[in-house]
Amino acid sequence: MEHAHVGYLEAKRAIDDAAFDADLLSIFRDRLPDAPTLVDLGCGTGSMLGRLLEWEITDGTYIGIDADGDVLEAAEQLRTAEARERGYEVIASADELMIGDLAVQFDQADALERLRAIEAPDAIVGVSFADLVGAEPLLEAARAVATTDTQLYLPITFDDHTVFAPADRDDDAVVGAFHAAMRREGAPAVGRHLIAALDRGKGALAVGPSDWVVRPHRDGYTPAAQEFLQHIITLIEAAVPETPTRTAWMRRRRAQMAEGELWYIAHQYDLLYQFR
Repeated sequence: MEHAHVGYLEAKRAIDDAAFDADLLSIFRDRLPDAPTLVDLGCGTGSMLGRLLEWEITDGTYIGIDADGDVLEAAEQLRTAEARERGYEVIASADELMIGDLAVQFDQADALERLRAIEAPDAIVGVSFADLVGAEPLLEAARAVATTDTQLYLPITFDDHTVFAPADRDDDAVVGAFHAAMRREGAPAVGRHLIAALDRGKGALAVGPSDWVVRPHRDGYTPAAQEFLQHIITLIEAAVPETPTRTAWMRRRRAQMAEGELWYIAHQYDLLYQFR
């Protein structure tokens, strides 16, 4: 199931920012050391690096890992441009990328395999990542490298529930088929499984809600919401086998989006775990 579209990933940053549990995000940020080593699993266009720049964390090491080389190339371009706009010194060469005193790496690799090669990270982050790999593979890789006080931060972790409004007679058929496609490729109910598994650990777990709620306002959708919602509809269209029911549902939903009437809600959790 293809998520790696640069325009979507950049729009998603704004949708994620609105959805994050603010208390958990603040705790995560405050617990970071002055010069953290942060590993960003499935980093996409490096939105978490952008947040480090917002927080003025420009010392330490950021390692962004993604399987898509084109997305990583865009990540480096976008985040270095953002850093310069924020007034940070950027040194970019074939051998290194430095933003202030922050050493930045973008690695094209299997995220969990690459994670296992990183020694004692201060933070392991996976935004909208866990449902792609499942709870146990992710936790096994994290436990292999975590030390006391390593933070595992998994915001926007999907938990198998999608709602569109207004309700449509074919929602159960189409959205049900979409979730079935996700189950074949990933683990859409990973949120509840991660909570149960981490509760059994020795560390400290905090959980908060982080539903995506994408809706029109009085003057329509924001540009980010429009881009994001268009991609979600296209993603469902690609994942669900073509039938007259799916075709009619798509037509109605696109018409509602064009009229500024369509809502989209995805049920998710933010999870923050500190290893002990």
